[in-house]
Amino acid sequence: MILLDTHVWLWWLHSPEQLSERSRTLLTIGENQNTLIVSAISVWEIALKYSTGKLPQNSLVSRKEFKIQNY
Repeated sequence: MILLDTHVWLWWLHSPEQLSERSRTLLTIGENQNTLIVSAISVWEIALKYSTGKLPQNSLVSRKEFKIQNY
């Protein structure tokens, strides 16, 4: 299992080029093996940052993305 940090999770979904090649490779493997997980606190952190204006709306993770990514 790979527990994703909030920033890594957002970058992986929205701007993977911000991650190193090694990180992208490991995340791709984890995604293919269905071993990526996120903490409930990451969901809370995203909601908090959005509600305070520190995170643009296009950075939000939708329910659809959760289902597509099997989170």
